[in-house]
Amino acid sequence: MKPIAFANALTAVSVITYLVCALLVYIAPGFVFSITQSWFHGWNLEVVKAATPAPLTSVVLGAISFGVFIWVLSYFLGRLYLYWAKK
Repeated sequence: MKPIAFANALTAVSVITYLVCALLVYIAPGFVFSITQSWFHGWNLEVVKAATPAPLTSVVLGAISFGVFIWVLSYFLGRLYLYWAKK
């Protein structure tokens, strides 16, 4: 396994998922909220429910920062895997 290729692949999938989720929030916010509520059963998420979707600049900044975070995390995960796989 090559850590950079692994980081690139995981980052691409993660950012695409992030953007699809953001698009769904714009198109069907009630549906997304229902799904989220079902994942966090027992928690009342009504108090944190947004009245309007995030502005586009926020979504772009989130996608970039999320992508950087995932890339760094997955790169080091790949490096650690290779290090420990040799032992």
